[in-house]
Amino acid sequence: MKKIISAVTAATLICAGALPFTSSAAETPGFSMKGLESQLAESAENGATIYINRNLLKDDASNTINAEVYVSDPDKTAWYVSPKWKGSTTQLKLTNILDPKDPENVAFAYAETDEDGNFIKGKYSTLASIDESRNYMGFTCLYSTFTSSTPLVPYGESSDSYPLTTFDIEVDPDIADGDYSVYFLSEEDEIGQRPSEINSYTEAGQVSVPITLSDLNVVVYTPYDVDGNGEVSSADASAALSAYAKASSGADTGLKKYQSRAADLDGDGDVTSIDASAILQYYAKLSTL
Repeated sequence: MKKIISAVTAATLICAGALPFTSSAAETPGFSMKGLESQLAESAENGATIYINRNLLKDDASNTINAEVYVSDPDKTAWYVSPKWKGSTTQLKLTNILDPKDPENVAFAYAETDEDGNFIKGKYSTLASIDESRNYMGFTCLYSTFTSSTPLVPYGESSDSYPLTTFDIEVDPDIADGDYSVYFLSEEDEIGQRPSEINSYTEAGQVSVPITLSDLNVVVYTPYDVDGNGEVSSADASAALSAYAKASSGADTGLKKYQSRAADLDGDGDVTSIDASAILQYYAKLSTL
């Protein structure tokens, strides 16, 4: 999900290798997330969507997904970057946010090094925050002094060559099938938490610039169970066949993401008559047990 917001100019500010990832909105500053592939999570759309098969969730083990946050600053004019994000449900618990400068320095979007290439705590300050009661996280990177008029310098070729920070998502094994998200705050929330924002140096001075926000889609599904009611029946096969017929005529399938993934048994991205037939055969097999 991608949003465009115009952030509010900050009145008071709180000081505070990965594979390259290029924002799809390369000309517009903003933030994006990437869910990483694992035994539990299937990553798609360049990490913008992760699919979780409920059959793989375990009651006696941690069901953890790793995620990364990126900042895109194509003009390299930002001096203050501060994404904030929340989980759409407490059954996707946000945890383990990384502050790349505390306690030890690691590679991140604005990592600093000495002449020998060693990571150092230099002129930039970072602050990672978490509020478990609200399932909220935030991260800030800025110049340590407000008197400086120099933008943040990316560690890599661009600001999104490396993650800004990383965090984990702990998935509740009792989570229902559905379409969920970890989303950036685009406006002040119910308790007055500031939205995600980027402040840059321009000809007009220090200003808060319009930004894009690309959230992380989390799709939880159970193979064969298209309607997500916890049972596999002929109705699931009918739903898959109906979706196939609609798609064949150029119409929308009418299925949500989790339903499409549950019906798409071969994982080719399409729901076909073959998938519908496989669901019906699976139901028939279950009926004989």
